[in-house]
Amino acid sequence: MHSYLKILACVTGALMVAITGANYLIDPYMMSGVLLPHGLNAIKPAFSDHHALGKPFVFAQRKPLAIVLGTSRENHGIDPDYDAWPAPAQQRFNLALDSASIGDLERLFEHATTAGAVRQVVIALDFLNMFDANMHGAINFDADLLQSERHSAARTRLNSLRYFASWAMLRDSVETLRNQDPQLIEFEATGRRNARVFDSAAHRFGQQHMFTFSETRYLRARANLPLQQRYSLTDKQGLPTLLPLARILDSAAAKRVDVRIYMTPVHARQLEIYRLLELWPALEDWKSAVARIAEGSYLRRSTSHFTVWDFSDYSQLTTEAVPEPGDVTTRMRWYWESSHYTRALGNLVLDRIFARENPELPADFGLLLRNGELDAYLAGIRERGRRYRESHPRDIEQLTRAADEVAVSGIVLAM
Repeated sequence: MHSYLKILACVTGALMVAITGANYLIDPYMMSGVLLPHGLNAIKPAFSDHHALGKPFVFAQRKPLAIVLGTSRENHGIDPDYDAWPAPAQQRFNLALDSASIGDLERLFEHATTAGAVRQVVIALDFLNMFDANMHGAINFDADLLQSERHSAARTRLNSLRYFASWAMLRDSVETLRNQDPQLIEFEATGRRNARVFDSAAHRFGQQHMFTFSETRYLRARANLPLQQRYSLTDKQGLPTLLPLARILDSAAAKRVDVRIYMTPVHARQLEIYRLLELWPALEDWKSAVARIAEGSYLRRSTSHFTVWDFSDYSQLTTEAVPEPGDVTTRMRWYWESSHYTRALGNLVLDRIFARENPELPADFGLLLRNGELDAYLAGIRERGRRYRESHPRDIEQLTRAADEVAVSGIVLAM
């Protein structure tokens, strides 16, 4: 019996070593950085669903000087190769993660300033998902894989072994070797996610359907909840969910990292979703709090000032016309759906925050958020919203009907 157990232990150990070695070499999530001869593992189909695991390791390997932090909007919309970046080409990386919370961004910022020599960070702030205490953050995000002053590179490598030793990664390793099809590439070398999924959906369904589908998901996730449960800027411990942003800026000031902050340019229809969910007062409170944090008067240890650009407004670009139902040919220039913007719009965002001259950049796209002028500023947005509703009755009728249908259904779905 003793010999049998010894043989079983040896076989099990050998099997685990083989699985770990195979996963490390094939590297489906881009965690080891190994490239097999002849590019046998060059294309990583499984990376899309596991980029929250892989991107921090890619960053640590390349050590770029400039990064962007944000959610899926920035994953698609912000291009590190665009000329507006002051940092040299090949020294920029998109470190945005789908569904990231502000807590996730704080850990990524700490990782970026510990594992590399990052000197410039663009931070995109999303009102609805990033700061809501009821949201859970990026899927597959693992803070134990991120470096910090308390968490060494050796420790992150040790923690990564549980992934390399897993059957789930082995399955994805096998699929990686089997599916070296360039059509499966979703992420560019810069870390930006391409438009393959959006292109496919637009070709099949049309962008009107994409808008409606996205908006209905937001309504179903919140409309049938009590108002106090639809959104919260305070966590279960009673702490402001904005605290991680304050800590990021304090750390940036201490480390002399250039941080540019902006509020994401959602489409005007998305702003109307906030209004239909009765979250407009929360949106204004959030903007006011961010402005005070940026200037150093709220939740901060230091009084260093950071600039905030607000693109969440009714502007010339954010009110872009949506194609008619059934139109699968027309493509919008600035948006895929009400929540996600195109790379073309992301380029204009970079032009604004880096002060790059561009004749296509309208004056009303991206306004400075200043704490001392907030009352008049927020009143101006409300007025622009009123004018949008008057001039776009069909859009408002569609959104109102969708909200009414969701209310009648009683459905509550997780985002």
